Amino acid sequence: MLIQFRVKNYLSFKDEVVFSMEATKSSNHEGAVYTSKAGRLLKSSVVYGANASGKSNLIKAMYFALHLAVYSINNEIKAQINTTPFLLSTDTDGEGSLFEFEFIISKKIYRYGFVINKQFIMEEWLYIKPNNDSEFIPLFTRNKQDITVIDRVIFKEGLETIAKTRENVLFLSKVADDNGEISKTIVEFFVTKFVFFTTIGFDRSIGTLLRTQVDIHNIIFTEKYNLFIEALKCADIGIKGILRREMTIDEYPPHMRIHLESGKIKPLTRIKTTHTKYDASKQAIGEVEFDLSNNESTGTQHLVGIFPWILKILDEGGILIVDEFEEHLHPLMVKFILDIFNSNEHNPNGAQLIFNTHNLFILDKDIFREDQIWFTDKDKFGATDLYSLVDFELPQEFNLVKFYLNGKFGGIPSIKNFIANMHSN
Repeated sequence: MLIQFRVKNYLSFKDEVVFSMEATKSSNHEGAVYTSKAGRLLKSSVVYGANASGKSNLIKAMYFALHLAVYSINNEIKAQINTTPFLLSTDTDGEGSLFEFEFIISKKIYRYGFVINKQFIMEEWLYIKPNNDSEFIPLFTRNKQDITVIDRVIFKEGLETIAKTRENVLFLSKVADDNGEISKTIVEFFVTKFVFFTTIGFDRSIGTLLRTQVDIHNIIFTEKYNLFIEALKCADIGIKGILRREMTIDEYPPHMRIHLESGKIKPLTRIKTTHTKYDASKQAIGEVEFDLSNNESTGTQHLVGIFPWILKILDEGGILIVDEFEEHLHPLMVKFILDIFNSNEHNPNGAQLIFNTHNLFILDKDIFREDQIWFTDKDKFGATDLYSLVDFELPQEFNLVKFYLNGKFGGIPSIKNFIANMHSN
């Protein structure tokens, strides 16, 4: 599970911001809280903010840092690191970009982070906390190429790798590549447990850090099938079932048919949806198959695309991170997915959902705890701030949407000022 993420001097984040999944002592919506070795952690969080306020940049920062931790081992000698620091202030000229994750793997708490520029790794560190009552124990620290394994017992795996680590490669990535047990466990956690679903800066299809597609068939057609169909029915899109069919020869492009007939390629399958067919008197007389890609709406394809990942993460644990969650999804569908994540029945393993949205339908105290709601706001100098609803002193009774739209929490476009300026001109 993710405990918190820190970022500084990256994209629109000039100063350090901290995104936390730690729950406060509030007893509201206890279903949204998972009790872990690190204490009480949230199962879901949402980020609101105006367009270009930095909501998506938070997700991009997480993705970039994880990707570098996993794949920096592939950086060629002297190759530049593809980071983008904050560019709108001389304060950050020459400064590095900071990233840090705090997370739990197998009941152990880790804190891993680094500072980089385009040329080399400036700093790097890894700490471990055996349990929530103990202090963090430093395993290694790094200052440029001065790498020190501090705990030579717990992290003896790193001793032989120091001299082999290039200036543009993260030490964790290199030790994992050398089959260091702790490092490999952390890198595998980054690869398998963080799943990004976004259309900004990535492919429209779902992908993990392994750049592979989860086999949708193996997720849908399991004991989770009934929950998947329940979600489709909740969406009220007329789908009665979902199945897979082997493609007929006519469905292949002509240049592929020869290879198929010769056995050079294996037959492919397509996802089909079933709908009820009615006669003239509105009586059901059977079912009709639709091809998901060609006959269903973009919203339906989006739902069928994301929901297998939800089932996978609920089953195995992990962190699903979604940019613009409301895209093509009805607000009630978004609430349905939230209810699943915040359910002890469907989410006993502490799977987490982090997303940004403009959807005001779910900006509701009956849906979220205060510590689950975050805002991004960009100042006049172009820097993004990130803060939680718990940072505000609020009356006991208040309308959350009204407060937000009136700018009490920031994170909204200055439309009123624009209209006033129009009329003054």
